[in-house]
Amino acid sequence: MPRKLEPGKVINGTWGKMFFSGIEIFELQRAEAVVIPVRDTLNFVQMLDEYEKLSGLRGTGSFTVYKVNSFGIREIVEAWKKGIDPHVSIVFQTNDPDNGGVETIALNDCWFQDFPIVNIEVKKYIQRDFRFNFAPRSVEFEDLID
Repeated sequence: MPRKLEPGKVINGTWGKMFFSGIEIFELQRAEAVVIPVRDTLNFVQMLDEYEKLSGLRGTGSFTVYKVNSFGIREIVEAWKKGIDPHVSIVFQTNDPDNGGVETIALNDCWFQDFPIVNIEVKKYIQRDFRFNFAPRSVEFEDLID
């Protein structure tokens, strides 16, 4: 039986949530996490074709928030200054009431590529963009939408 298109089932990002080491981040504007396959190129004699073989996985992501406080600045930067690379958990959830489903994905081993400490622009609301990496083996699919 073919699936029926229901426009109300299209998920609206307004209903997204993010938790940073258990703390809900209400100022979230956008978020993305991607698993990237790492592949090695293989070449064979008598063949002009190139093949690839999966050799690893890499996780990368980013999120943007409105700046409403100095959350995390001191903790992350001071740890780096001591030679410590903090690892955190980031959980993303979508729960659009019109869709009726919940999707929860936990990234349990994340570290930052960089950490914005100053960002000022006249007559603009200040936003902070965070880029991070994560270990794909740490991803847990807690809830998925059918």
